[in-house]
Amino acid sequence: MTDIHAHIVPGMDDGAAALEEALWMAEIAVGSGVSQMVATPHANQRGRFENEAEAVRRAVWRLQEELEKRSIPLRVHAGMEIMASPETERLIREQRVLSLAGSRYYLLEFPFGEDPQYMQRIIHGVLRQGKAPVLAHPERYRYLREQPAMLRRWMREGCLVQINAGSLRGHFGQGAAQAARQFLNLNLVSVIASDTHDPIRRTPDLAWIRDFMELHYGAVYARAVLELHPRAIVEDAPVPCYA
Repeated sequence: MTDIHAHIVPGMDDGAAALEEALWMAEIAVGSGVSQMVATPHANQRGRFENEAEAVRRAVWRLQEELEKRSIPLRVHAGMEIMASPETERLIREQRVLSLAGSRYYLLEFPFGEDPQYMQRIIHGVLRQGKAPVLAHPERYRYLREQPAMLRRWMREGCLVQINAGSLRGHFGQGAAQAARQFLNLNLVSVIASDTHDPIRRTPDLAWIRDFMELHYGAVYARAVLELHPRAIVEDAPVPCYA
């Protein structure tokens, strides 16, 4: 499997605090069947996480070096979870934020109570540049829980949708769990990722979600959202839309 949303780079945000914790997370990921991961530290969060592109690249390179020294077979790519703002379009154009593994795909998050029209403006701005926004954990956004039709519209325009594995276990509340299931039922999910922040609570273990998906949604859907689509993102290949 490929995990495209992981806060595994030590000391860059609210994810892994130190190298040993990051290596522990990597071992858990590999043990659960993950062979490659995109490290996505928070970025463009004013006054909190303002990670620069080059700093993230260097940190990912150092982490990969340590993984190889410890013979942990995980390939880690550089990326960011970008807090969307009116500057997002310019930051992408100036290459000041990172896409997922150097692809056309950019992982975007929004404040959970954000106005959908504002979200739409940002998404359309990214699409106008010939890039593909990947909307992080929409099951956690209040409006999209109530109006999945908006999500369908954005997907048909070229946006991808990534839900968190933990949402399906209720880690973000019952509302997020119900929304995640609803989006799966409506074919409004492109990718499932861990959004891991630590080795215990928000774990990188994806073995259980593969079993869950195969049991409730079938092996074909499970393979699409956990293997084929995330691998296509890393390889900068097209991801089909079934919305």
